[in-house]
Amino acid sequence: MSFSSTAKAEVSKKLSQNSCCVKAAAAAFLKFTGVIYELDGTFSFKTSFENAQTARSFFLLMKNGFSKHCEVSIKKNSKLQKNYVYTIFLPPSNDNIAILKNLHFVRKGAKEYHLSFSLKEELVRKKCCRKAFLQATFLSCGSITNPEKMYHLEFDVKTKDDAEFLQKVLKSFEFEAKIVERKSHYVVYLKEGDRIVDFLNIIGAHSSLLELENIRIVKELRNNVNRLVNCETANLEKTINASMRHIENIEFIERTIGIENLPQNLQEIARLRIKYKDASLKELGNMLEKPLGKSGVNHRLRKIDKIAEELRKGGVVYAKPSHED
Repeated sequence: MSFSSTAKAEVSKKLSQNSCCVKAAAAAFLKFTGVIYELDGTFSFKTSFENAQTARSFFLLMKNGFSKHCEVSIKKNSKLQKNYVYTIFLPPSNDNIAILKNLHFVRKGAKEYHLSFSLKEELVRKKCCRKAFLQATFLSCGSITNPEKMYHLEFDVKTKDDAEFLQKVLKSFEFEAKIVERKSHYVVYLKEGDRIVDFLNIIGAHSSLLELENIRIVKELRNNVNRLVNCETANLEKTINASMRHIENIEFIERTIGIENLPQNLQEIARLRIKYKDASLKELGNMLEKPLGKSGVNHRLRKIDKIAEELRKGGVVYAKPSHED
């Protein structure tokens, strides 16, 4: 199973059974996966799911929370032949109006009730109800991208009002969710890995949370190792390039005026550099008659570079002194 499917399977087992929370969850399921039908003053509705455990959760929610036995049908997904679609249908009945009243999906007119299929603040006033609402919303229209690739949690809803309602509920838990229009739908999303971890914690997907944290740790370690390797590689390339430049300059000096015409201290380091091409500056410094540190060796090699540069320009190199630092 995908990471998203695994998280949904876990959340399906954690839905709250509190009476107030059951209403919030049922409203989310119906709003984001359902259709309500009205015929001659009676109402019926159906919901469709691609996840069997989510379908079972809604079936049990209606059975235990509202004492309703729904009809279940299963058929192959016309788009994805390997998957099934689970449809749960509540047949028309006069007492279905009581369920829709509890969910604030109908309003009373002068003579009859009228369908008002929009989410209401009354459903999510309590923190526990907001959690239940987010659980059902995630099961209905949420998805999490494989965290091995990227961190992305999104909810695909039909209307801007639904998107803004969900955004407001997420805001109550300090999530700064963004909304983007995608074709005829709206997507509410979070991208930060730590915020997705917090969301999984709120909806009770603790095993998925731990898996995501492990993935984040491994990715961070991998990134740190890559940064170190890149840094070491860059430093090594820099060292090799400098060494090749020194050798090239020393060989140029040998061809033009001869190394023996350099100051004594520069002759010594020049001959060592030519003889031990792979040696580090520290190693070269230790080979000198009077050992020098890396900075001292580098200082002498830069002097050699400067002399070679002057020779290439046709400059006059001074007569060799007996000693020069």
